[in-house]
Amino acid sequence: MFLLTIFSGDHNLSLETKCLCFCGSFVIFFRCSLLTIQIQINSENTTLKMSLTLHSAPGDFASIKALVAAKYAGVAVDVKLLDAKALGQLPKNKEFLALNPTGKVPTLQIGDDSAVFQSNAIARYIARCGPTANLLGGSFQQQAEVDQWLDFCLNEIEVSSTMLYYPALGFQKVNGETAKQAEKFFLAAMKCLDDHLLTRTFMVGSSITLADIALAAALFYPMKFVLDKSLRKPFGNVVRWFQFISGQDEFRSVAGDCALCSKRVAMPKVEKAKAAAAPKKAKKVEAAPKKAATPGDICKKLPKSPMVLDAWKKVYSCADKTEEGKQEVMDDFYKNFDSAGFGCWEIEYNYDSDNTLLWKTGNLVEGMCARFDELRKYMFGTVQILCKKPGENGKGNIILQGAMCCRDAVNGDKHMVQVNPDAEYWKFTKIDISTAEGKKKLESHWCKIYEGNKVGDLTVYDAVEFK
Repeated sequence: MFLLTIFSGDHNLSLETKCLCFCGSFVIFFRCSLLTIQIQINSENTTLKMSLTLHSAPGDFASIKALVAAKYAGVAVDVKLLDAKALGQLPKNKEFLALNPTGKVPTLQIGDDSAVFQSNAIARYIARCGPTANLLGGSFQQQAEVDQWLDFCLNEIEVSSTMLYYPALGFQKVNGETAKQAEKFFLAAMKCLDDHLLTRTFMVGSSITLADIALAAALFYPMKFVLDKSLRKPFGNVVRWFQFISGQDEFRSVAGDCALCSKRVAMPKVEKAKAAAAPKKAKKVEAAPKKAATPGDICKKLPKSPMVLDAWKKVYSCADKTEEGKQEVMDDFYKNFDSAGFGCWEIEYNYDSDNTLLWKTGNLVEGMCARFDELRKYMFGTVQILCKKPGENGKGNIILQGAMCCRDAVNGDKHMVQVNPDAEYWKFTKIDISTAEGKKKLESHWCKIYEGNKVGDLTVYDAVEFK
């Protein structure tokens, strides 16, 4: 306004004087602006320097969301776990109520006397503390989409899914009829997610955001306790996405590995009208059912084999780290191979069209091999990352193949699928290594594991050895 007055022509000032006034006013304005920006930066730096402490119940999926976000954002967060007794006392704890008037967890304490509560608000706060991770989206559109999926997660996934496993864990009592309705809502939400992920690796954009973290955290326990193989079957896109997100180091370091559900927890029963009490009958004492043998148990009880797999692993590991070096020791494998006690299978990934980035594909392969750990004593093999165009990313360019040797010549492939939830997404084909063709196929997977090796028209980018 001062500048407008000067140039309005109502003052008998020379043009030179007016220009000097204008320049002086501009300098003052500029310095004030810099001061404002500096105050904002200092305020933000002060916030980042404050200690962050997350008050949480052990294993709380809502806290997993915040802590995984902290890993990606590079933000240090201390965790204060509260047992059942301490949680019960929170609504009467005046110090805690000053931080969170609801008396519930999770609550993020900032410094000594400030806090944020509600899990999505906590996760957003942490994400903003590490803006370079871009967890909130890279544009206004993406930020809105992240918020959209956070709301969807809270209202469509969390509310319905907890009614399906909380009762079995003793956290909540749910009427059987209510649980049935919750299951319908939950499966409908899963269908929505599956459709969205049909052509996507991430929920929003081309990198992990808070939307992926929140949804994967909310699905961690449903995948573990509710969604058995039959319930997972219609949602292959969600399962693929979940295993990729939950298999990242940032997620696993917080929540650990998630073994997919093999038998779902019991649903709350629908109460029926009580009939007249019948006379009590003496209960028969029945023997407890025997625990089903695991693949590891089955392999352990097989007749002793003349082939010592550990000896072969040492020979293979000590061979020169070249295609020729591995080729030289293959005769040792053939000489000692026990075709009655072991079998070899070629493995091929069923969803190569999903492989778009080499580093992500590498994480997928490493995660898949790690989940064979139960059979490590009875298995050996390699998985190759192959490219049609050497070293390039892109849909359709990255192919996954390999070969595995496993104890039990007849059912080895079934054992591998049973212990590893990822294995159901791979095709297992028996290799007859008594034939020249079979040996050639096995050698193409076990010897050609170094970058630049050629497997037909494909070029090796990398490989993972399981031994």
